[in-house]
Amino acid sequence: MRWCSAMKRIQKRLFVYAGLLVLLLIPGDREACAQATGRIAGRVMERDGKTPLANVSVVVVDTPFGTLTDERGYYIIEAVPEGTYTVRALRVGTAPGSASDVRVRAGATTILSFQLRKEPIRGADIVVTAARREQTALRTSATVEVIAGDQMRARGMRSLDQALETLPGVTLNRSSGAAVNAVQIRGTSDVRGGGVGNRVLLLIDSRPAISPDTGGAFWNLLSTGIVDRVEVVKGAFSALYGSNAMGGVINVITKSATDVDKTRVRLRYGMHSRPPAWMRITERRSALSTVEVSHSAPVGNGGYFFLLGRDTSDGVRQNGDSTRLNFFGKWTHRFQPGRLLSVAAGRNVLERGYPHSWNSMLHPLDVKPEYRNDRQKKRDWNVDVAFQSASGISGKLYFYENRSESLMNPDGRTDDDFPPGYSVTSTADRLGSIVQMDRRVAERHQVIVGMDASTDWVNAQPEDVSYGRHRVHSAAGFVQDEIALGGKGKVTLGVRYDVRKVGNHPGTGRWSPKAGWSWNVFEPTTLRCSIGRAFRDPSLAEMYIKREMGGGIRFELNPSLHAETLSSAEIGLKHRIRDVAVLDVVVFRYDMKDMIFWQEIEKGTLFKAINLSKAGMQGAEFSFHTRRWKGFRYDLSYSYLNAEDRTPGRKEHPDLPEPMQNDTLPYKPKHTLHLTVDYRLGAWRMQGNFRYVSEIEEVVFYPFDAPDAFRVLDLSTSYKPADWITLRFQIKNAWNEQYEEIARYRMPGRSYIMEWVMERRHEER
Repeated sequence: MRWCSAMKRIQKRLFVYAGLLVLLLIPGDREACAQATGRIAGRVMERDGKTPLANVSVVVVDTPFGTLTDERGYYIIEAVPEGTYTVRALRVGTAPGSASDVRVRAGATTILSFQLRKEPIRGADIVVTAARREQTALRTSATVEVIAGDQMRARGMRSLDQALETLPGVTLNRSSGAAVNAVQIRGTSDVRGGGVGNRVLLLIDSRPAISPDTGGAFWNLLSTGIVDRVEVVKGAFSALYGSNAMGGVINVITKSATDVDKTRVRLRYGMHSRPPAWMRITERRSALSTVEVSHSAPVGNGGYFFLLGRDTSDGVRQNGDSTRLNFFGKWTHRFQPGRLLSVAAGRNVLERGYPHSWNSMLHPLDVKPEYRNDRQKKRDWNVDVAFQSASGISGKLYFYENRSESLMNPDGRTDDDFPPGYSVTSTADRLGSIVQMDRRVAERHQVIVGMDASTDWVNAQPEDVSYGRHRVHSAAGFVQDEIALGGKGKVTLGVRYDVRKVGNHPGTGRWSPKAGWSWNVFEPTTLRCSIGRAFRDPSLAEMYIKREMGGGIRFELNPSLHAETLSSAEIGLKHRIRDVAVLDVVVFRYDMKDMIFWQEIEKGTLFKAINLSKAGMQGAEFSFHTRRWKGFRYDLSYSYLNAEDRTPGRKEHPDLPEPMQNDTLPYKPKHTLHLTVDYRLGAWRMQGNFRYVSEIEEVVFYPFDAPDAFRVLDLSTSYKPADWITLRFQIKNAWNEQYEEIARYRMPGRSYIMEWVMERRHEER
């Protein structure tokens, strides 16, 4: 009771402090106003000097001062203390610009403009996730991958998971074309239904987006149409982000609401080729389609952006059909110089056939007759309110809800495992706040201090199958110090303390430290290393689940589960080759303790989640990215992973099934390879994307149906008859590879897609 009362007091105070900080910021920054200050203003254009660039981050180096350009490329940085500075202009999709010896005088305006070159080298982007502040990926102490939204859309990607599968060290496990069970970074996550066992943290605009019931995320509900860029930071990052950030963090940065006045329409239609004759369930070719409309415009001192979309697919397997609806809107307003208020809201709906496993290996596209009409619906919605100040203080209040509903035996069959019209629902809500202050407190110290608090409400019914009703309180404080080492490198030190209380169970507290170092050995070469410790609190699904709906496996409750921990270390080198290419090499090692594992109680039918395993993952990654040269651009990456179970006496452990009594962790491919070749000739653009994933040596629930290695090739050709029209033709899985990412779930074969995109600015109408 004492812990419960203390926990509630801490959480209430954090919510109150978050609100008070935001309210105190609105009148202005008294400290900044009291100093002798000036301002920096100017315009950012493309190198041609004709096209303004919106949403460019213009920052005063080694200070918290900065802003974004408006729809015409103009910017103003207010209240900059008198002195001499270096100013940088940073934007994903362009090479950064820099100006040194910029003099700011009290009461005066310093005019400074930039012209930026488009199409930078991948690997030299600007990121915010690695340190909760903007910095170039070349100077971070962690391994960071960035994929721009424009690049995703140019490849015809329709959802987030299709973009993530192209990144080195990232592996996806899908139970069908529209169901993502797990996203792994360097082999950290488990593969279980509903995303249970997820050890990768999903953020949307730097706020958590994992589902409070399973700890997973609705990876495939996000449309690429709202994405400005996706940042993937690898390694233990609980020191900044708390639970689930064990393998790394994936941060989806949405489009700015202050972009140029333009409208974008996307129409897409395609057909799946028929599977081999022996496995067909129908002679009809299944279709897929997309309709998406978005618009952005400046309004007064701010602007807005919205998107509406509908995506449908008939699927190629029984119960493989899906329909996805998307809405997203964002509004921003600069209500004082250097202060920005942003409100974002979203709504996503996915309806599909329930993703049951296949009927048999001889019928991989079919499910058992009694399961054929089972349905599933997933819905989420969110509201985020964010505040940013040029003084370095920012805050965010957010609420989101994830709802999943499964309808079993809708036809009333008497031979079904479920009674007629049996419905299983889970509603998971989260209310949270994040406040942080980013300040330069000494000549070489850039310090970030923040607070994070949230409350979850989960209601999963019926209780004889699902999790029941639960409430979870969480609160945390974190601090990070970035220490400059002259002009050549820096050291980053950080720590976070998290507390969590689930219902009437005893509360828990956990420290998460991290340290990183980067050093610019030569002008084009940077060495980096980082160490850290991360954790993942057990999800409510792991503690209270009673039955797995996809295959009928039962589970025994275990509310006494405790958190998993992971220690990580990596050393990397990034080398820039004459502003033409970036080469990155990294070696890493992860050690995991108290890993949650499924103990077999009754052979093949009853399991229980327990803290049993110790595990280790070590490996290496290589990537090579070029800028466009003679029309060509290349992205090549390779990852090697050795994932071992180090539980003492595992081979003789009586609680494990025979196929699992070895040293290999489930669903950890040793080798992955990605290659993208992009060629542009005038109005034509051609792309080839190749992906190789080696065989899965171990699985959990179906040990004799482990997926084999697969090779997938996607081809795309686009033509721009006008600046505002793009026509695109794609062949997905051109080799018609028949493969699985999860045991007993066949992925789609070859498909042909036509796409028409119209993107027109107001000035052109």
